[in-house]
Amino acid sequence: MRNVWALPELAGSARFAIVGAIILAGGRSSRLGGIAKAALLVGGVSLLSGTVDAARGALHAGERSQVRRPSIVVVGPVQQLLSLLGPSGAGGESSPEASVPSTIPAPEVLLVREDPPYSGPAAAMAAGLALLTGTATAGAAPDTGAGGECVLVLACDMPHVSTVVSSLLRRLETAAAEHLPQGVEGWLASDQGRDQPLAAVYRMAPLLRAVELARASGSLKNASVFRLIASLDLVRVDVPAGSTADVDSWGDAAALGIDGIPGLSPPDAADDE
Repeated sequence: MRNVWALPELAGSARFAIVGAIILAGGRSSRLGGIAKAALLVGGVSLLSGTVDAARGALHAGERSQVRRPSIVVVGPVQQLLSLLGPSGAGGESSPEASVPSTIPAPEVLLVREDPPYSGPAAAMAAGLALLTGTATAGAAPDTGAGGECVLVLACDMPHVSTVVSSLLRRLETAAAEHLPQGVEGWLASDQGRDQPLAAVYRMAPLLRAVELARASGSLKNASVFRLIASLDLVRVDVPAGSTADVDSWGDAAALGIDGIPGLSPPDAADDE
């Protein structure tokens, strides 16, 4: 059977290198009765594990570009994420529910919580970016890296995430061979004209500047990602229809092939609010 999480073999881009990934997994899942989207299963693999695998594949695609600090940061409830990503829910030390980063026993993966919890996707992106760039440590100076260093940002609830990531990687390779305007600051997936800022590759330095400006103006908490990235010059990347579809309800879960929840059976779509 085809691995729905698999990524194609792609050469790394010398001009634009994905050196890190941020995966958002901290929503309330209110329309799913509080059941974590990250735990939903497709083919026996949780959405979170599949998303981490897709991100890891993107980082590995850039190994020949001398990626120097590849890391995947998952932002959400630390204890819950440990149970999903740790080997059988064990191994490694648990961390309190706070914005203190914790390492789990899986290569390249770090966990952190947005502060305060449930303060929205923009705040979650900021928490992940702070850990990637070293600003999670008090007094640390941001390491924005070289101008071509990029970060992959993904939501954890897209069952077809590998398709989206493959499209983004191919566009990044094309961009490396083109004479793009100096102002291009990222590439975001566009699914039948619907932009998805949580399926995107952003250049590290401009994204960090946008986060710091939002923080300084007090507009980071409970802000939308569209508001956070409004100042960035982004290139839309057309992706296969439906590939950015996410799970917001049990109807979505049924339509997108969710086939299980650890220890439970998915409710009927009619149970949606």
